[in-house]
Amino acid sequence: MQTLLKSRLLRFVEEVFQLAQRAVAQYSLKFSKQRYTLHQHIVLLCLNVRKNTTNRTLLDKLIDMSRIRNAINLTEFPAPSTLCNALVTEIVGDRRTGQ
Repeated sequence: MQTLLKSRLLRFVEEVFQLAQRAVAQYSLKFSKQRYTLHQHIVLLCLNVRKNTTNRTLLDKLIDMSRIRNAINLTEFPAPSTLCNALVTEIVGDRRTGQ
């Protein structure tokens, strides 16, 4: 049986995921719910930019992207507002901790 070739998008996702793992902690706060890692958030936000789409549209497309979900260990889908909040928290800083 022949193995499936990796698409450019899958290679992009794997590269971003590896870079995120090296660059940031797994979770932003030690008291976070730990449902999604920062690495997963970063990949999803980069996919938004790469695909030039909205959070809601990207999450709809991810339903059919099982190889990409597996590459970032995404077992459940965040709400679109979760991605937006992650972006604001990382760029502006978390006001609860002052970081």
